[in-house]
Amino acid sequence: MLAGLVGLLQAAEILKIILGIGGTLGGKLVLINSLSAEFEHIEVLKDLNCPVCGENPEVKALLD
Repeated sequence: MLAGLVGLLQAAEILKIILGIGGTLGGKLVLINSLSAEFEHIEVLKDLNCPVCGENPEVKALLD
């Protein structure tokens, strides 16, 4: 049941992005408590010094 709920939320986000309507969850982490049916949103800030996705990335290929 939880996998279906997460899939539904992902599909809704894609539709909002494609149609350009509503606010998206970009930059947010969604925590789902299925026992109490509660959702919590946590804002995730981009780390500008990240070696993979920062302003000057150092890691540009996968390593073994």
